[in-house]
Amino acid sequence: MNLLDFLRTDRRSPVKKIAKHIFVVAFLLLTSNSGLAQEAPPSYKAVDPPNRNLDASLYMQTSAEYRALCYQIYNLAAERLRQAKAEFDKTNGSSPAKAAAVIMDLDETVLDNSGFQAMLVRSGLAWDPRLWRIWEKDGASSVGAIPGAKDFIEKNERLGVAVVFVSNRDKEFEQQTKDALKGLGINYDLLELKESGKTDDKMSRFGEVQQKYDVLMYIGDNLRDLSEEFKFSQLPENPTETDLQNAIDNRKQKVDALSNRWGGGSPLWVVLPNPTYGEWTKPLNRGVRDLDRLVPEAKSSSAMPVSSLPPAPSKATDHKFLQDGMSAMSAGATTVTGWSLTILGATVAGIVAGNFLRPSAIVRGIYLLFIPGWTFLGVSISYGDKVTRRLAAAAFTEDRTALGQIAAAMNSDYAAQRGWFYLALLIFGLWLALFLLWWVFAKFEPKSKR
Repeated sequence: MNLLDFLRTDRRSPVKKIAKHIFVVAFLLLTSNSGLAQEAPPSYKAVDPPNRNLDASLYMQTSAEYRALCYQIYNLAAERLRQAKAEFDKTNGSSPAKAAAVIMDLDETVLDNSGFQAMLVRSGLAWDPRLWRIWEKDGASSVGAIPGAKDFIEKNERLGVAVVFVSNRDKEFEQQTKDALKGLGINYDLLELKESGKTDDKMSRFGEVQQKYDVLMYIGDNLRDLSEEFKFSQLPENPTETDLQNAIDNRKQKVDALSNRWGGGSPLWVVLPNPTYGEWTKPLNRGVRDLDRLVPEAKSSSAMPVSSLPPAPSKATDHKFLQDGMSAMSAGATTVTGWSLTILGATVAGIVAGNFLRPSAIVRGIYLLFIPGWTFLGVSISYGDKVTRRLAAAAFTEDRTALGQIAAAMNSDYAAQRGWFYLALLIFGLWLALFLLWWVFAKFEPKSKR
């Protein structure tokens, strides 16, 4: 007997009648819930808070101060390298075993990728490796040069110091990187990129370069461009505020302990500014919670007492965060309402569908549990309707106080909706337990044939 025959026939055993009931209820649950699936996540993550990187990108692209810093660093680096090369020549003579070299990072040290950062800001997107791969592959013509970098490299050529680029750009796009450098007229002696799937730790590549050259200077915009000791210590999966602060403090202490190495020492260490991304952001990127990382007022010598400051104006971002929270509650309320309607429809359909098996009058009494169950579902649906109506009301106000009141009311209604829904589940769960007990222990006697 196939499934259609099973459902159509009127001559079914009690077990088949129960099976049909279960089949109908399950089918209704599946089909009714088909519209409740969560929306697929966006292809790329939105940045939180919006425009988080705007000022940092504007600083690099528009401020004369940023250009002055880069020129200053490269001018001083060139002078320090000239001195180091003179000492190298004095020590090694005219035929050194290994030639002198400087190791440089590429991105935001030699190559200016502010166009990529601008794309992220305009799109409201967080950094994503897939987007960066597209830039590496197709953005060679849009890459610029960091102020002072080309002049510094040309001075190295005249000094007889080899220029080695060690970058975490993907080796898959080596030709595109070479094209970008060629387009800017930047020469080099060796290019070391990251093999696909390999770690971004540069130490092994540094070692390979050191076998060929005597490295006099390291230059980068990230401390890990100089040494792996500046990598952030491994954070737990769900770091506490203390974990984050300890990691930040530990890295600062390493810098302080090596204060004589910045622009000095052997080999020389030189760092360029990069406020847009880098190792320093790893304990961050937690949205507005990053405010916790700001230095407290009491630690700042110029801080004004909080009481003397005027109240902060309401900001559009404040509205957005409230509205995002309310939207999330409304989506949750809609899901719970959908489940409530599904259960209502499934239980009603289960009773009226076909020749339903009727137990004895005493056992049929358990179906009276449907009445409070349906009542609780109705109350839950009512609260869910309040939540969605409050969200609609919130769309017509820009008053932050009013939005806060609406959000608080929505939160209360949403909690009540879920509470009534759970009570309904408890009632129907009790009914199902009693029904299964009857089904397991009752004796079914076949009906006499007429």
